Amino acid sequence: MASPGGPLAALLQPSLSLADAVNSGNVGISYAGGGFLVLYFLGVSKTLQQLGIARPGSVRTAGASVGALVQLADHPGSWPHDEYAARVGELFDLCRSERNCIQTLDARVAQFAAPLFDRVWAGANGRACVAISLADEGPEAKGASTCSFSGPADFLSAARAACYVPGWSGPEAALPFRGRKALDGALTQQNPCPPGVAYCIKVAVLTPWDVARSIEGMPASLPRTAGLLTDIAAKAIGPDPVGFAAALVSRVASPRSDGVAQAQFDLQRFLPSGKIIADIYPGKYSKSPLTPAQLILLAFVPADADTRRTLYEMGQADARAWAREQGWPGA
Repeated sequence: MASPGGPLAALLQPSLSLADAVNSGNVGISYAGGGFLVLYFLGVSKTLQQLGIARPGSVRTAGASVGALVQLADHPGSWPHDEYAARVGELFDLCRSERNCIQTLDARVAQFAAPLFDRVWAGANGRACVAISLADEGPEAKGASTCSFSGPADFLSAARAACYVPGWSGPEAALPFRGRKALDGALTQQNPCPPGVAYCIKVAVLTPWDVARSIEGMPASLPRTAGLLTDIAAKAIGPDPVGFAAALVSRVASPRSDGVAQAQFDLQRFLPSGKIIADIYPGKYSKSPLTPAQLILLAFVPADADTRRTLYEMGQADARAWAREQGWPGA
């Protein structure tokens, strides 16, 4: 296969109405990165399909980081959403018993996703795009993408690269993909949209920090937040937190001598002044049961069963609220 193409931009101004885009097969869905917050995205996908907005075989998708995996739910052959969510739950329970899959996450994701890529590849090829970051061109990682795959193995390889966080997903500085060195696509592309669509629905779960929302109800939220911090420290960071942090920063944010570029991460997108480009995200239409701090921590901690259910239901409710705002029939 050819080398990956250029980065995918977020489509901010649609050229057709939502109804016209859906009916003409010109609607796309963009899934941003979100770590372990998979269930929110799956909830959004489920409702958009139920409403007839995301039509498998017609809709086009793009995903960065975990979005590269979530987008498979929108294509023919995928597991039904509830089954997909249950399988994610099994993976999360496994990771919770294995130090949150620190440095083994890539291997576990590959094992989990391989059967799904076998089922989906034929129907998704050319309609699903994967955003990655190339780490072998100069001192900084550069955005890249691909929408065509030679087979399920090539498709899976792209998604693994799109999700790969050095030092967390595995010990390597980057993953090989079509002869290149690649890593997490969210490092260079925030909400990638599939090319050629007239309307792109952008879904995110981590958005600029809402200071007022963070302060509101803080005393009641502190025990849960503290529990998540403890989970990260005890399971992932281990007995040497300083050493863990130093190693992670070295892998992700420092120039390396092995030819792997520095992975620039745009922190500005999470600051209060950051611009929200997503259409669907937690807290937009109703008060989120999870605070911004908890959502960020849950990106690093595989959620327990109750929290998974909460995230799944949040995604469904937010997608329906967005569709209702657009005047979509039945929403």
